[in-house]
Amino acid sequence: MPANLIKNDVIAALAARAAGLDNRGGDPRLKQVANRLLTDLMVAIDELDISMDEFWAGVAYIGQAGKANELGLIVPGIVLEHFLDLRLDEAERRAGVAGGTPRTIEGPLYVAGAPIAKGEARLDDGTDDGEVLFMEGQVRDVAGKPVGGAIVDVWHDNTMACTRSAIRNRPTTTCGGASEPTGRVAIASARSCRPCRPN
Repeated sequence: MPANLIKNDVIAALAARAAGLDNRGGDPRLKQVANRLLTDLMVAIDELDISMDEFWAGVAYIGQAGKANELGLIVPGIVLEHFLDLRLDEAERRAGVAGGTPRTIEGPLYVAGAPIAKGEARLDDGTDDGEVLFMEGQVRDVAGKPVGGAIVDVWHDNTMACTRSAIRNRPTTTCGGASEPTGRVAIASARSCRPCRPN
């Protein structure tokens, strides 16, 4: 079908009626939001010439995600959660609020550009006393096969509030493309609050 089959005034009237703008009952804010979202969705369907198969495939996907209780995973996956964080950060900036841990989908301990280590890595600087935790494993796909070239991100924060360090552990790969075990990652539980150096 060709795109832009429906005039904008027809879409506006249809969305307004579906949102309940033509009656006094209901929450005005909810109706305002529903009207806007419905209008934008109808315009997108018309302008992009979204087919019936494409539309119902999307509805089925959302339905399956709801049944599996995975809608909360889709929101960050399509960057909407990050967008909400950006809005909150900008609102605080305009209000003069500064400092604090930045909102990130990766988590508050994420450090962009952290060094990559192959095989083994120690996340703290090794100077504090404490029991050492060793982790090791292998990245596998949903069928249980090793994933070649996978990167495992590991974060560590001495005493949970004071310092940050991050290191990325990349599994080595064989010529066949299968990942070998990543080796061990050591984390020491620190007692003092001082910066640690990523290896």
